[in-house]
Amino acid sequence: MTLVVLAVLAWWMSPPSTLEDLARRERWRREHSPASARAFTDQDVAALPSRALPSIPQPADLERNASEPDALAKSAQPPDLTEGAVPAGRKDEAWWQARITSARALLERDQLLTDAMQTRINSLTNDVASRHDPARRALLIDERARSLIELDRLKKAVDADRKAIDDITESARKEGVPPGWVRGAF
Repeated sequence: MTLVVLAVLAWWMSPPSTLEDLARRERWRREHSPASARAFTDQDVAALPSRALPSIPQPADLERNASEPDALAKSAQPPDLTEGAVPAGRKDEAWWQARITSARALLERDQLLTDAMQTRINSLTNDVASRHDPARRALLIDERARSLIELDRLKKAVDADRKAIDDITESARKEGVPPGWVRGAF
């Protein structure tokens, strides 16, 4: 019995020599594998909610963005939810949650950029070590130095974002806001 099992395993593990051998193995695999537990039909697909298609930028949008270079940077900024933007009587739960959510989103974005910059620096360090061409190596060293400066700036931004979140929670505490308004908005 063990010889039969070993022979089948040896046959199965060796690469097929011909297309016929490949077809024979596939037929054997299908015969000995269990039947699928579920088959999807058109009714299953129709029951799923439809998703909106992504919008395709129109030429007019591209021209406007090209004429305004900071359009992408402006759209990435969180909404202005500073103390003076809303009168003191209108600071409700939605306002506090929007404020803390935008601050946490900015922190998450800056942390992601920091991690990406650290990965870039690690890659540049490896490239510098593996280059033998002095000119190319000098360019990589300069690029790594610029990346280190940017990483330092991003780390300071992450620290500022954490401080902003702490300031929001502290101001909420001082104003007597229920902790769930600020804590529960993830």
